[in-house]
Amino acid sequence: MKIIKKHFILTTLIIIYLITRLYNILLLPIFTDESIYIYWAKVISETYSQWGLSLTDGKPPLLVWTIAIFLKALPSHLYLLAGRFPSVIAGAITLFGIYKISQLLFKSQKIAIIASLLYIFNPFSLFYDRMALFDSLLTSMLIWSVYFAVKTAQTQKLKDAILWGLFLGLAFLSKPTAVIFLLLTPPIYLILVGRKSLHNWRKTLIMVIVPVLISEFINNLQRLSKVYYLFEAKNQQFQQPIEKLLKEPFSLTLGNLQGFFSWIIPYYTWPIYIAGLIAFIILILKKPKIGSTLLILWFTPIFILATAGREIFPRYILFTTPYFLIAVAFLINLITNSPVRGLTPTLRRGLIPLIPTLLLLLPSLKFDYLLFTNPPKAPLPDIDYNQYISEHPSGYGLDKVFAFLDKETPKGTVNLIIQGTFGLYPYAFILEYWDDPNLKINPRWPLSTIDPDVFQMAKNTPTYVLLKEHDQIPAQLPLILVLKSEKPGGKYPLLLTKLK
Repeated sequence: MKIIKKHFILTTLIIIYLITRLYNILLLPIFTDESIYIYWAKVISETYSQWGLSLTDGKPPLLVWTIAIFLKALPSHLYLLAGRFPSVIAGAITLFGIYKISQLLFKSQKIAIIASLLYIFNPFSLFYDRMALFDSLLTSMLIWSVYFAVKTAQTQKLKDAILWGLFLGLAFLSKPTAVIFLLLTPPIYLILVGRKSLHNWRKTLIMVIVPVLISEFINNLQRLSKVYYLFEAKNQQFQQPIEKLLKEPFSLTLGNLQGFFSWIIPYYTWPIYIAGLIAFIILILKKPKIGSTLLILWFTPIFILATAGREIFPRYILFTTPYFLIAVAFLINLITNSPVRGLTPTLRRGLIPLIPTLLLLLPSLKFDYLLFTNPPKAPLPDIDYNQYISEHPSGYGLDKVFAFLDKETPKGTVNLIIQGTFGLYPYAFILEYWDDPNLKINPRWPLSTIDPDVFQMAKNTPTYVLLKEHDQIPAQLPLILVLKSEKPGGKYPLLLTKLK
């Protein structure tokens, strides 16, 4: 009966999760980074080569390989779904990890259920579990590395240490940020083992060294690629140089922390954020090992990234969110654990915890609803609103240009000159018209003048020029407007033009 009940609860949670992640998943237009990763995956899936293509831009290959599989399985026009579906799967893996680690830490199914529901409806995770980005995959691999680190501390079994290292290695193949958990999971293991580690230090040493070696072995497999040097060079652009950190270690920390928390609070919402801070205080007092574990896993990566990061975005700290939500789940369980007269045990276990959970989630549910129905109206942090909605990286406005080209290409060959050579322009168009031989895409940058060969093209074939950097056609360009497609907010419209 318990097994049936457990599977029923997990199945219900997964169904709710999938509904939230798949409903209107294509409503938000393609984002520039998504177009890059899906394009790389498309090249791999079509050529069965260039497996290390993502390394040239400082990105590990696991997500791109996964997208390539879905590109092969789905029709070509569903490229955006193929790109986003791996993150949906990764989020489901994270959900299951939150459920299991909550049970492991607290021996409480109720806390596991509450933590899972908090994750499902958390706007931060909801938003990024529906995007073709690396962060959901990283989160899923890291939570399972933590799960097996905790389990290793409890069981002292080599099998668990091996799985700890395996998932940490897969996290390295997801995003370089995994190095933070290479530094954090061994201390977490030692905290949870406690004084026992001193009595059997040889076994403790083995249990720490094994996962470190396994994860580093998997990480270093990337070095087999001939372009690994580009991977290293690119990643150095996003972090402070070692010599700078040694000389002024905290020069960026305060400013970056202010940035991170200005994003965390809108995504968590104020009720959840305040509940989490209270939860950590109570946990440290009542269950110091568990409390310190969750606090370290949540705050330390944020502090490290604030200290070392040259360029930061909200999604960089998505992987810390589960540990905060588990702490909130503990607090809700604590508040609702006292007996209430006149209620059956079933109602005490189910209804009473559900009420404060829903109350805490009300602002999140409003946020979620807007993400499902009208993303430009959702209370996204400004930096993400600019990226995904209103500025250059956003795919808003592409639909009108696609609709125009869809009417033109059946008539015959069309030339499209695009202002841009990397990112959304031209990759969004290459992906959209991958199977259409009638559209000839010609990327240009910066497109401050019109090349003679463009005039030559236009003599024999309809030729259009797409501008993305201007509110109106620059006076020096001999172009006339065909179509203007606005983005929400009114900035950076797309100007589809043709030669005078």
